[in-house]
Amino acid sequence: MSDRESDPELTQLLTDLTTTLRELEREVASEQPRGPRLPTPSELSRFTSEVAIPGLILILRTNIQALQLLQRALRLADGRNPSPDGPVTEARNRAEEVGRASLTQLEDVLTDLQSALEARPENEQADELLTRARDLRKQVQDEITEDGTDVPVEGREGASDEESQPEPVDIDIESELQSLKNNIEEVEDDSVDEDDDEDGAEGDENGDDDGEDDDDGNR
Repeated sequence: MSDRESDPELTQLLTDLTTTLRELEREVASEQPRGPRLPTPSELSRFTSEVAIPGLILILRTNIQALQLLQRALRLADGRNPSPDGPVTEARNRAEEVGRASLTQLEDVLTDLQSALEARPENEQADELLTRARDLRKQVQDEITEDGTDVPVEGREGASDEESQPEPVDIDIESELQSLKNNIEEVEDDSVDEDDDEDGAEGDENGDDDGEDDDDGNR
């Protein structure tokens, strides 16, 4: 992500999106049938959709985790100027790749979830959350695409609409999550250690200055 000034806006969009997705998950899960029982005739048409919904919820949770890691990665460079080849930049780049893959998968999940919910009695709350989640997902994807260093083709003269679209990212999100989480935690720990070292160095400098002032006063 090349535009550091856009990070706060993107971070807020991600917060809104993950919050909405969690609300959607709770709303959909709350309607799940409890306990084993045979469906009534009126429920037979809903059977396939009901079977699919738990799996969709699991995928939804995986995507929420991926987007939360992207939030953490964006915060890593707050107030800093990381080197292009440094661990902070590497962690952010990995998080953005996983985030882009998550956003692509999320659109499919929301589409499947909407189809499954159509077999249920109407739920205005779930419909509103789905609409909001789709809108926020698009805003986040637009923000990443606009600021990303891997989509310069939009500015090229004569670029077609097809060329302007970001390349799909083929990543196994679930298998990447733990590795990315460990990577971000290592960078966060290193950042804390650097801050402690800087604070200690400033304290030593201030102590030296005070000592020099005392010496001047005693002369």
